[in-house]
Amino acid sequence: MEGLLFLVQQDDKPLCLPLDRIETVLKDYHESAFVAGRMANGNVLVIYTSRSGTWTLVIVAPSGIACVGPMGGEFRMLGKGA
Repeated sequence: MEGLLFLVQQDDKPLCLPLDRIETVLKDYHESAFVAGRMANGNVLVIYTSRSGTWTLVIVAPSGIACVGPMGGEFRMLGKGA
């Protein structure tokens, strides 16, 4: 994820693009949407994961513009959830 990470951190601001463009890059890293939830402000938080354990948090505005947040590795399920 070094390429995406570089884009996010190059001027210390999140990378914000139309969601389809961000998903295209995430597919290159074999990440797909895993969980999503609507936030109080109307945005949607989506966590993308891969089988290798990488993950990326993306916030999607109602306009369709998405911003990449934290990302990392060693993603694993801790419980069954709801």
